Amino acid sequence: MYSRAGLICLALLLTVYGGLGNEVQPITPHPQLVMRQSVGLTKADDGLDGAFVVYEDERISDSLRANMWGHSDYDMAMKEGDPRQKDFSSEPLLRAEVRLQDFRGSSISTYKFERPLAHIDGTILRETDRRFWMVTVDFSTGFGSYGGPVTYLFDISKKELIPESTLDTSANKRSVLSLLRSLKSDWKVRTNGAKQDILVVNCAPNSDASEFIVIYTRFHFMKDHWETRLRRAKGFWENDQPFPPDKEFPAFP
Repeated sequence: MYSRAGLICLALLLTVYGGLGNEVQPITPHPQLVMRQSVGLTKADDGLDGAFVVYEDERISDSLRANMWGHSDYDMAMKEGDPRQKDFSSEPLLRAEVRLQDFRGSSISTYKFERPLAHIDGTILRETDRRFWMVTVDFSTGFGSYGGPVTYLFDISKKELIPESTLDTSANKRSVLSLLRSLKSDWKVRTNGAKQDILVVNCAPNSDASEFIVIYTRFHFMKDHWETRLRRAKGFWENDQPFPPDKEFPAFP
């Protein structure tokens, strides 16, 4: 038998939970980042034993990712009436990030991108005792001439994930080294002696939008930093045309 005090407590509990039973709504957990891609690192090649890892929103399925990558944002990649559109609208997709992790899986450094999709490319630029990992972030929108995947370079040996920058010596200006592939932009890696240069072609209107110009840019690694040289010329280029020959790009001594 219950004591009088016990019966009173039981009655209160039933009253509280019974009265709230019809009002309590299920709690939807906030989305989390999950591992999308992991590349092993070695101390001999990268300065540490561990992994270089991409994390993306857990709600991005393989099929949705395939429809989005290189084409559009999620709203154009899903069929009309897809219930996920409402979910993503109220709780936007988390931005992708890369993490540098040690052999225990502990994060050493993290870099967050502006978009939800990222991929570590297999291409590695080797410069004597250094190498640069390429990470591509998808900026595709489904329209326009200048939206598409953008690739950044990371030097893992620094143990701090900061995209490589480049110095334009003609303007004495430093900016993030970013490589865009779009309708009017493309890039290639070219061997230059014992090193590799990055050649970029970009077509855009001139300052008063009266005509198009083609910008030929060469990125070159100089001992401990990247430098930029570019040349502008009247003309028109889109990615259904052959990539320009190397002689069109300004050379480094």
